Amino acid sequence: SIIATSLFRLIILKISLPEKFCTRTVLSAAIILGGTFAALIPSGVLTLIQVAIAVMIGLVILAVILAVILPIIIPSAMCLTYPLQDKFTDNAE
Repeated sequence: SIIATSLFRLIILKISLPEKFCTRTVLSAAIILGGTFAALIPSGVLTLIQVAIAVMIGLVILAVILAVILPIIIPSAMCLTYPLQDKFTDNAE
């Protein structure tokens, strides 16, 4: 029971840590891509401006999902998977 709890916590840690590095990488790529498409706005061509704005809105949505929502949902969903097991093992100790 104690081994199962420590193994479960190790699995949570091994999933949460790479998620942080992946988030940093994707966010830095989104910043670079957003800057590249923002350079299209001063061109004056309506189609390029529309494409640039659409891509930048999509990058903002992606950044919100990766930086805010996923780091909260993934660990909480993993802890909700076995809530009774953690409660019983913490009371037994």
